[in-house]
Amino acid sequence: MFAGLLALFAWTAPGVAAARSCIGDCDGDGTITVDEIVLLVNIAIGNAPVQACPGIGETVEIDTIVAAVGDALQGCDAAPGITVGTVSVAAGAVGDLPVSLDAAFSQSVYGTQNSLAIPPELELAGECRPATGDLAGVFTKFSGPECPTSECVRAMIVSRGGRASPIPAGQPLYVCAVRVAAGTQPGRLPVSCAETTTVGVIVEGIPRGLAAICRGGAVTVTP
Repeated sequence: MFAGLLALFAWTAPGVAAARSCIGDCDGDGTITVDEIVLLVNIAIGNAPVQACPGIGETVEIDTIVAAVGDALQGCDAAPGITVGTVSVAAGAVGDLPVSLDAAFSQSVYGTQNSLAIPPELELAGECRPATGDLAGVFTKFSGPECPTSECVRAMIVSRGGRASPIPAGQPLYVCAVRVAAGTQPGRLPVSCAETTTVGVIVEGIPRGLAAICRGGAVTVTP
């Protein structure tokens, strides 16, 4: 089984193609708003973090802003994306954190790869698992320079039906059981995205990887 999965994950190798998506489309809805242009300017001058606009890259230059204005005027496509959900969990308890394929992207997706950064107040309670029996997955825990928190998990998900059965837009991809450390104060614990996010599509009959947006989620610790 794993040999077959790794073969399907060949499109996740470095050098994935960039999706023809809106430059500066921070929410991935296929449009550029004035607020998003202003956000790009604030990122460029250091008044906002680059993470405020997922998928924009490591820096924002004047050329980026000009391209974003052009896309705002001429139109473009929604970027493929993955969204980490939210879950409310009491301190010391375990909850399921879902991760889904965005509904905004209409192209058929056959696989995804993304990584989650788990804050130190959380720990993975067992293995993450595909959300449905129609999906298969491989999950790898790691730490180090590519992981901005104490622990990260890399998730690779594919449709069991391959090209005959794409993953529907809006489909839950996988779920990770997370345990909140005892004594954690009530509040929001962000679960951010780490590394490059990709989705696997078929372009003219050839499997390709498209760079995708990953939107972080959170675990809300309840009293």
